[in-house]
Amino acid sequence: MRVILTTTIKKLGKVGDTVTVKPGYARNYLLPNKMALRENKKNLEYYDKIKEEIKDNETKKLNFAKDLVEKIKNIKII
Repeated sequence: MRVILTTTIKKLGKVGDTVTVKPGYARNYLLPNKMALRENKKNLEYYDKIKEEIKDNETKKLNFAKDLVEKIKNIKII
C-alpha cells in the first residue's frame, strides 16, 4: 500500500515522502495515528495544501525535544 507520510518515522521516511508499506501496518498503525495519508489524487492535493503546516509542527516538536534534552542534562541528582 502506498502512503504519504505526515510525520517523520525512523527507518521509513521523512515528512512528505511517498512510501510503500504493508497494508496491515498502514491500516492498524499509520492511518489511525494520523502519521500517513493514503496515496490518491484527493490526498495528494490535500497534502499540498497542508504541507507547510505539517513541516512547522515537525520543527516545533524537534525544537521542544532538543530543549527538553538540554534541561535534563542540567538536572543534578544527589
